[in-house]
Amino acid sequence: MCLAIVLAEFVSSTDPKYGNFLLLLEIISSLQCYSFTENELIILEKNIKLHNRNHLLLYPKVAGSAGKAITPKLHTLLHFPSQIRLFVPPRYSWCFRYESKNARFKKIMRRNCNFRNVPWSFCAHHQKLVGLDVRENGEGDFFGKMERFTIHGHHSPIHVKYAWWV
Repeated sequence: MCLAIVLAEFVSSTDPKYGNFLLLLEIISSLQCYSFTENELIILEKNIKLHNRNHLLLYPKVAGSAGKAITPKLHTLLHFPSQIRLFVPPRYSWCFRYESKNARFKKIMRRNCNFRNVPWSFCAHHQKLVGLDVRENGEGDFFGKMERFTIHGHHSPIHVKYAWWV
């Protein structure tokens, strides 16, 4: 929001790119609301469609360039109103735990430089990390202080110390 105030001195108020930027700021600020009425969601949908259409007109894809006029983040904006209707306003959604977990895997990817079977590598590494957590915290703590664990109706004790990843 402050950027718009700072830029206002240097940019003409009739500049269409600046107007589209202000529309994006309005969309972002409205997404921070605690609750939405149906009318507000309809207005939000119209503003997002207007912003994306203006973005295509103001920043067309240059011939021969690899970039796209609409990025995935701008396309994702289109889905916010329907997601708000189904779930809750984005203010209540929190992606930082996902990003934190994902950062671990990005670091592993850079360190190992293994691009052959990435999902298998991640799963194997994650399984080892889970095994280390179990080993550190003890089997009872990891599984909620249970001495016996049931899998598909089979009730058996957990012996983590004999697991292959330890």
